[in-house]
Amino acid sequence: MSDALKTGIKVSGLFLLAMVFFACREEFSPNLESESIPVVYGIIDPDDSLYCIRLTKTFLCTSNIEDCAKSSDVQYFKNPTVELELLSPTQKLLNRARLEPIILGPKDHGLFSSEPNTVFAVTKKQFEFEPDSGTNLSYSNYLILKIQTNESPDLVYAQVMVRNRPFVTNPRQAFPRALGLFEFEMEKISWRGYSAEFHNVVFQVNYTDHFYDSISPNYFETAFDVDPIDTESNSFTYFEFAIDGADFLRKINLWFKSHPTPPDLEFRKINSVTVLIRSISDDYRIYMNSLNHDSDFEIKESFNIINGIGLFAVKREGTSTGHSFNQRTLDSIANSKSTRHLNFVKW
Repeated sequence: MSDALKTGIKVSGLFLLAMVFFACREEFSPNLESESIPVVYGIIDPDDSLYCIRLTKTFLCTSNIEDCAKSSDVQYFKNPTVELELLSPTQKLLNRARLEPIILGPKDHGLFSSEPNTVFAVTKKQFEFEPDSGTNLSYSNYLILKIQTNESPDLVYAQVMVRNRPFVTNPRQAFPRALGLFEFEMEKISWRGYSAEFHNVVFQVNYTDHFYDSISPNYFETAFDVDPIDTESNSFTYFEFAIDGADFLRKINLWFKSHPTPPDLEFRKINSVTVLIRSISDDYRIYMNSLNHDSDFEIKESFNIINGIGLFAVKREGTSTGHSFNQRTLDSIANSKSTRHLNFVKW
């Protein structure tokens, strides 16, 4: 299961589920309905080795919530059927697989932290996607999620398109460049992708932590959001995004707030830069926008799960590796007010 795309999800109703990447933590709001509602979260990357779907449910609690949480049947359905189907544009069945329950690592601390961290999964070998279609870029298959539980006769399902991965055109793969984020003309990243998709422009910066008697490799990421050009179109089109240097520094600072600096660190040195273009179904952007807003005005949550709540989406990633930053950019990272405490050197 990939950790490439950092995502958050909150599913509210009776059971409010928040997830960051594929971790989870639980909160609650009152549920006035007695029937459990399936809560689904799944982001599928065809290039991953394991495809996972998280399935939980809402519940009615008429007593202390901590007492309700002790029941093993509160969070999960008993023996649900979870399937993925891959269809061609002409609705021809290309593949079908049943997902089996597996237990991931321990949960974050919370009300349900004692419960198994269960998801439904299938390996890439068991469920193969069609290879990217290099000649017909408007060609898109359909991925369908189907869930059947013993608590409701209604089929829970969702359908999303599986498109080609983005293709980075600047900086080009195999043509190393020293990227300048603080020049008079802003550095522009360009790629070809689908006009209906939500994209992230990501700098994955590989660096080393230097200690008195050791060196440790590491990386940080900064991501910039790019909204769809046309949500009604399936065209493979040209995108361009100019990188704001000050915003880049702010994002570096934000990353390291959740990645503390080792107390015995002497300095950090940047070694290489990979440019990533991550694309995902626009359902993801719409859903996150409905949750992550600062206004007191309530925005209705948008789900793409039929007969359930939550999110099902497909993400892809294009890469261009082997790049670096120019001297002015290294100087800015090392000496700017917002990042100099991170101990990056300018050489």
